[in-house]
Amino acid sequence: MTLFVSLAVLLVAAATLVLLGSHRRGAEEPARQSILSTYRQRQRDLAHERALGLLDEDSFAELSQELEQRLLDDQALQVTRRGGDSLPRWLWGLLALLPLTTLGFYLYFGELSGWQAQSLLERSQQQAQAGQDHSATLAELSALLEEQLQRRDWPRGRYLLAQVELERGNMEAAARQYGRLAEEEPRDAVIQAQAAQTAYLAAGQQLTPEVRERLQQALALDADQPTALGLAGIDAFERGDHAAVQQYWGRLLAQMPADAPAAAAIREGLERARQLEGASGEVTSGEGVAVVVAGPAGEAAQGTLFVFVREPGTPVPLAAARIDRPRFPVRVQLTDAQAMDPSRPLSAAGQLEVVARLSRSGQVQAAEGDLEASSPTLTLEQAAEGVRLTLK
Repeated sequence: MTLFVSLAVLLVAAATLVLLGSHRRGAEEPARQSILSTYRQRQRDLAHERALGLLDEDSFAELSQELEQRLLDDQALQVTRRGGDSLPRWLWGLLALLPLTTLGFYLYFGELSGWQAQSLLERSQQQAQAGQDHSATLAELSALLEEQLQRRDWPRGRYLLAQVELERGNMEAAARQYGRLAEEEPRDAVIQAQAAQTAYLAAGQQLTPEVRERLQQALALDADQPTALGLAGIDAFERGDHAAVQQYWGRLLAQMPADAPAAAAIREGLERARQLEGASGEVTSGEGVAVVVAGPAGEAAQGTLFVFVREPGTPVPLAAARIDRPRFPVRVQLTDAQAMDPSRPLSAAGQLEVVARLSRSGQVQAAEGDLEASSPTLTLEQAAEGVRLTLK
C-alpha cells in the first residue's frame, strides 16, 4: 500500500508539472500572435508608402530587412524567457524515470516476495485441507524463501522457511534456520525452544550439547515455555532424574487442557516416572496437598477451574492445576510434580494458602463474574490431610 501511495503521489506531481507547462504555453500564445500581427501591419504600411512614392526600392528593402530582423529578435527573446521558466530536460527525464525506478527497487528489495510466499502458503494449506499432495507447493515456497534470504536479511521469511522445512520433514534444514534465528534473537524463549527441538530431531533424537544449551537458555528466559518443558522432561528421563521429570512435565500438564490429545501421554509419562522413583502414584499424607472443590449451589459449572497453592502474601503460586469443564465435586492433588518453579518445591513450603477459582473466560487472571474460594493459612501437614473449598 505504501508503494502504491508513493507512486500515486509521484505521478500526480509529474502530471501537475505537465499541466502547468501546457498552461504556460497556452498563456504565451496571445503574445506570439500579437508580435506577428504587428509585423504584418508594419509590412503593409511599408508597401503602402512605397506605392505612394514615399519610399524608393532601396529604402523599402532596407526597412523590410530591419523589420524581419526585429521579428526574429522578439521571437528569440520569448523563447529564452520560456526556457528560463521551464524545467531542464534532464529533470523531466528524471521525473519520468522516478516511478519506474521506485517500482524496480521495490520488486527487488521489497515485500513482493512476501506476497508470493503468502500466496504459496495459502495454496499449500488449501491443498492439505482438501487431502491433496502439497509437497510440490512446499518445495516451490522453500525455493522462493531461500532465494530471497540470499539477497537480504529477512527474519520473517527465515522463520517461515524453518516451519516449511519442518513440515517437509527436512530436519537438518529446519534446525539450520532455527539456529540462525536463535542467534539473532537470543532473548526469545520460543525461538530458543524451537531451535533446541529441531536440533534434537535433526540429531536423530539425541540430546547433544547444543540441544541442552538451547534448552537451558529457553527455560532461563521462560520457566513455563511448553516446548522447552517437554524436551527437558525427556532429557531428565534419559538421565534417570525422575524427580525432575515430574517437575518439568507436571508444570507442562498444568498448562494443558485436561482433554488435550497430548495430556494423556504426559500423564502416562508422569506415572511412569513416579513408578521408577518408587512412588505409588497416589498422593498420601505428607506427600502433597489434597483439595476437594465444591461447586456453587444450584448452578451448572461453566468455565475453567484453577486450583493453586501459594505462600501467604505471594502472588506467584508454588503449584497449580487446571480443569476444564469441571464436574463438582472436584478432587485435586498437588505435589512437587505440579511445582511452577523447581527451585521452589511445594514440599519445602512452611505456610501456604490454597485457592480455587472458576474462571468464566478460561483465563487464569481473576475477572468479574468468576467464583472463588480460599483456605486460611495452613501448614503443609495440615493441607496434606485435606482441604475442602466451596466456590461462591
